[in-house]
Amino acid sequence: MKRYAVIVAGGTGSRMNAEVPKQFILLNGIPVIFYSIQKFAAAQAEIVVVMNTQYADDWKKLCEIHKLDIPHTMVNGGSIRSQSVFNGLQNIVDNNSIVAVHDAARPILTLKLIEQCFAAAKQYGSAIPVVDINESIRNITSNINIAVNRDEFKIVQTPQCFNTMLLKNAFATCEGQQFTDEASMFEKAGNTIHTIEGEPNNIKITRPADLLIASQILLQHD
Repeated sequence: MKRYAVIVAGGTGSRMNAEVPKQFILLNGIPVIFYSIQKFAAAQAEIVVVMNTQYADDWKKLCEIHKLDIPHTMVNGGSIRSQSVFNGLQNIVDNNSIVAVHDAARPILTLKLIEQCFAAAKQYGSAIPVVDINESIRNITSNINIAVNRDEFKIVQTPQCFNTMLLKNAFATCEGQQFTDEASMFEKAGNTIHTIEGEPNNIKITRPADLLIASQILLQHD
């Protein structure tokens, strides 16, 4: 089955205290988003990059400066994540395919993880990577404050892979609703989520300290 990757790059520099979107920040001399594009290209996936078109000129300059010549389609993002992913999906006409949805701010994903996600989604219709929680956690609401068993919970990562037609149908079923990730929507639409073991190093760049951590991890991989 044909492979696609929708790389969601709708973030800004707000929590990073940066003047540019976090996916454009240099990580060991390379824009954060480039790592994901290179990995999905190595996995033979057609790439759709979703970002606000106000950054189109900046993106073009980055590609020229850093000589990114990997073929990709740029699509305008929405005001919320689900709208951005939906916009990206509209550029995939082959419904008999597998699509990976990935956060541009996760630059340390490996080709091994991508291959495992694609393979599992081909077999089961969906695949999301999850990792264990190492800290103690509590359920705290306005009237509850109790410890819970961390072994019953997992941290969800990307890439999240799906049968393309099933994911499009899930968007149609859940139109107008908001979800933090595609797996939640896919499940809400009546589908089953298949999980695979994720990678602890597959962190999301959210704050300045994350860049330092990611930099060291990438240097160790070199």
